[in-house]
Amino acid sequence: MSQESGNPNDPLRLSIIDYITSNPNSTIRQIFEGIPASHTKVKHWLAQLTLSATITPSSPIRSVPLQSITWSVAGGGPAFSPSDITGLVLWLDANEGITLNGSDVSAWDDQSGKSHDFAQATASAQPAYDATGFNGKPTVTFDGISEFMDTAMTADLESTTGFTFVFVLKIPTMSTGAMSLLGNRPAGPFGSSPGFIALETASTNGYDNLTLEDDSGNYAAHATSRTWSVKDNDNPVIVTVTMDESAINVYHNNFIDARIDIDTSSGTLGNVTSTSNLTLGDRPNLSRNWEGDVSEVLMFEGVLSAADRKSVYEYEEAKWLSVLPTVSATLIADWDARWATLNVNPNSFTQVDDRSGNDNHLLVDALSNDPFFTQKNAGYNNYPTVSTDGSSEWANCAFAGGEISQPNTIFHVGRVVNLIANEFIYDGISASKRHSSSFTATDWRLDAGTEVTDASADTTAAIHCDIFNGADSKKYVAGTLTVDGDAGTDGLTGITWAARYDEDRRAHIVTTRMIVYNGLLSDAEINSVGNNLAAFYGLTWSDI
Repeated sequence: MSQESGNPNDPLRLSIIDYITSNPNSTIRQIFEGIPASHTKVKHWLAQLTLSATITPSSPIRSVPLQSITWSVAGGGPAFSPSDITGLVLWLDANEGITLNGSDVSAWDDQSGKSHDFAQATASAQPAYDATGFNGKPTVTFDGISEFMDTAMTADLESTTGFTFVFVLKIPTMSTGAMSLLGNRPAGPFGSSPGFIALETASTNGYDNLTLEDDSGNYAAHATSRTWSVKDNDNPVIVTVTMDESAINVYHNNFIDARIDIDTSSGTLGNVTSTSNLTLGDRPNLSRNWEGDVSEVLMFEGVLSAADRKSVYEYEEAKWLSVLPTVSATLIADWDARWATLNVNPNSFTQVDDRSGNDNHLLVDALSNDPFFTQKNAGYNNYPTVSTDGSSEWANCAFAGGEISQPNTIFHVGRVVNLIANEFIYDGISASKRHSSSFTATDWRLDAGTEVTDASADTTAAIHCDIFNGADSKKYVAGTLTVDGDAGTDGLTGITWAARYDEDRRAHIVTTRMIVYNGLLSDAEINSVGNNLAAFYGLTWSDI
């Protein structure tokens, strides 16, 4: 087999469809050849592959009806692809289309089908390639001094309706200066330099010079100081920028980071084009070289709808950010503060979406008890957190599928702010169906009908793993066993977060993630999840 495209070091794989017939001794198999083992866009590859079938009966071949079809593609990614959305005009992916000059990147091919391939012929200006530099995945690293790549402008890269850009990247701490990631607008006063600057940042101004200008000199621009918050101190982040003549929006891990209503403008925007090349890692004719890792770049003509923007973010999150390890237990709920629905007041939320696919969303009862939302919490690698005041705030969820029986495993990532007697990190939603994790001034407690305690409570941000398994119930904090004993045998019909089942005994806590599994995880599986969460949130986990 030969490598059709992508990383030349990527091993090829076979993907197989088995057709099970009514004759148990007869099998029909189709084999897909040539999908790279790390490839995540299976739909894209299937159109290029050839099929072959092998029939292996133990008796003479005869017509037999098919009983079932099983289709599995080892290592396949999410069903959604950015190419499903109309208007995709550029797609750079560090998994594919990389041409190396030693350890540096001389070409980066466009995967959108529009052939906007980026190149850099000068060796000293070529960015570096790191096969594992972005959460163990590939990335292209620009040095902030002289490295950039570009591609020629074509009609596909022009627009009369604005653009949407998606960047998967790391941004280091900036002390001085400014840097530009993608654009085709050269230096010059507004009204004289058509094109766009998709993302430019400065140490003092935050977002700087985000601009659209058409070929008639009409422009919509932002060139004044904005609060800097997209900077993540070299942590992986997904930044989305939408821009048209009415506003420029910057989203940080799917949360609005800055809505930049146009500060300066002239006329109604027509066609946005440029005479300069589209440049990645610098601004044309102006040395503002980008510093940091870039793993994926998407560019769409037009401003994406909220639904499409979310679909793209979910795709990128699953591909580049934290994905829970596969375990033997059934995932019931996965509440992640990145998926909080914000209130009219953006500092509070009304629900946290369940990422398990089971629709077990964590809901706030009323505006009067909506907990606090923090978009970037430095204690958790700058990822969002939700928190309560210990007085009037909580949330709850009744499981859509009804009661789950023991054993159950629950992870909580966060901390207790104030250790006060008999308050709850979480509980069930009824007095007879409880799985509670509570605390006093000194003790951690588990209770599923019988309370078991350990005198080791503290206020440190940590990963808690609570196992409700009758007489063999346990609590691990950062991998250290604390509570160990009989917590009772109650089942669980839902979760009350930051309060007791009756919404009393409310706690002052901070949470960034909470995960509920129906089943008992093995020690190895607990360590796998614990280490995954520790790496993502900048915490610690010691293997049990």
